[in-house]
Amino acid sequence: MDSRTPSTRETFVAMVDKIGADAALVTQVVSLDSVGTVKDMRPEATRTFRPTYYYNVWSYELAEYVEPPSVAFDVSLAMASQVLSVEKESTVWAIESNTDIYQDVDQGPDYKIFISEAKGIVDQMSKDGLIGR
Repeated sequence: MDSRTPSTRETFVAMVDKIGADAALVTQVVSLDSVGTVKDMRPEATRTFRPTYYYNVWSYELAEYVEPPSVAFDVSLAMASQVLSVEKESTVWAIESNTDIYQDVDQGPDYKIFISEAKGIVDQMSKDGLIGR
């Protein structure tokens, strides 16, 4: 389905009729909460303490290296998935999943969370006998 296609009943019915599917899996976001926090990026300091040529006089040098701050997000995501029967025209199976994601902006998005979420849904469908092949 193209992202520009309108999400209407008629669109889904036409797609299901076109491919001859027995059922359709519909997943939607129920809730999404995100909290961003600014964190310091590994400040480092180099200290040098040494004697000088003068009696009882010491030299102390401090050099600090600070990277720009970064942002980290704590995301709480809840999704609902339903299997809709073409024959019965109703929901035959449903599941809701909750996921907590910690994402650091500097490291980029971690797409493994989407793969594990999809695998969890498919595994549960398989356990419930909804997947024939």
